[in-house]
Amino acid sequence: MTLFPKFAAELEKHSAKGYHCCEGPVDREVFHAWCQAHAVQPPEAYADFMTTIGPGVFFRGYLTIYPLSSSSDRSVESELNEIQSLRNEGIMSSRARAILPIGYDGTTVLSWCVSTQPDDNRVYWFSWEEAKVRTQAPDFTKWIEGQPKKLFSREGYAGYREIRDPAGVQRIIEERSAISVELICADMKLERRPDEPNAILRRFNRLTLRVTKHRPVSLSEITIPIKRVGSKYGEDNVMHERLSLADVPVGVPTDVILYAFDFYNAPFAGITVEYSTAIDLTSPKRTLFRELKPYL
Repeated sequence: MTLFPKFAAELEKHSAKGYHCCEGPVDREVFHAWCQAHAVQPPEAYADFMTTIGPGVFFRGYLTIYPLSSSSDRSVESELNEIQSLRNEGIMSSRARAILPIGYDGTTVLSWCVSTQPDDNRVYWFSWEEAKVRTQAPDFTKWIEGQPKKLFSREGYAGYREIRDPAGVQRIIEERSAISVELICADMKLERRPDEPNAILRRFNRLTLRVTKHRPVSLSEITIPIKRVGSKYGEDNVMHERLSLADVPVGVPTDVILYAFDFYNAPFAGITVEYSTAIDLTSPKRTLFRELKPYL
């Protein structure tokens, strides 16, 4: 019987390639030898997880449990060394709790941690920006067993499993080929959407798009990738926006206003509209195209 039945059941139930990438259990003797070499004694619950489930990238990257060491990727060892450097440089208080970084949540601003003392079973998070440690959960086992309910996304999983209705997907792609979209003007200044005049932040760019429906289609809307180029986020600075076709007649080029959300809110050089009838069906990002969702 596994010590982590909910987590193990999740790995078995949602086993489509790429959704969970588990490296497999660490040999218990190897685990304890590593801990001894690094003068740490993590709680037994964490040791049990590493030696029965093992490290990996789970829930399409929303939970990473580090391997003990790695020559190329982040690991417990590499993060432990970074924290020690912060202590040595005086950036992190010498009185701060002794922690062992065990993973992260898909961002770069924090690490999940456990104590280096065996009698402390809490889960902590360490902020790299603040160099501070805070308590995240009172018990490691309950925390890790709660992750499947918290992180599983049926919509996200649809990008990894076998497509449910391939014919339906191809029909939608064919209908998308009847639409052309051209960017006429992009206002680089962020503003509020007209339907949210009292929003606290201005987070939208106003775009004018020329949309042409070359033949009748059943689609009421299409998904358009909006790319902000020249930002520090590079190829990741893309938002998939919904564009209504309700006011676009057949055969008449029509200017449509679209308010495109700026997710990163970081400086960028320009905006491009990357509408294409082709959709990479091998990529999990296929779920970002709303018109495909009923068929995935």
